[in-house]
Amino acid sequence: CTLSCGSLAPRLRSRLDAKDFTTLTNSLNAGAFLVRGLKASTVLWLVAMVPMLPGVNGTCAIPLKAQATRLAIEQGFGKGEYSAWANNMRAIVGSIAPMMYGQVYAGLAKKGMNPGLSFAFAGVLGAIVPQIMLMAMKDSDLGVVPKVAVVPAR
Repeated sequence: CTLSCGSLAPRLRSRLDAKDFTTLTNSLNAGAFLVRGLKASTVLWLVAMVPMLPGVNGTCAIPLKAQATRLAIEQGFGKGEYSAWANNMRAIVGSIAPMMYGQVYAGLAKKGMNPGLSFAFAGVLGAIVPQIMLMAMKDSDLGVVPKVAVVPAR
């Protein structure tokens, strides 16, 4: 994790804009979590860890944090106030999510279903839902320059 966050993620961030980097890492995380949900298997869990490395531990959102702070300041929030709100929201989600995942796991196990599906549930909540929210935002709000299609000369 440390090597990926220290070397791979920065290289990707330098080559991709904020939206593309976040989309890539959300997609990799979603795919890996869905693979983990196929079957309760240690090997499958470890193999699925590899594509998750560039976006692990919230790294997928790093390029967007500066844009979020910029937008908050434009809306009249102070930097400290916005930082406190963002960190508190992360803490709330970080405390509720494990309880939800545990309940899903227990419910699946109790019904004799694949408890590994709790990872798929985590992928939906932790990668797919944020990606849908990102796709709903305007590029201008994200500080992303719209891509212009290059038409080859005839």
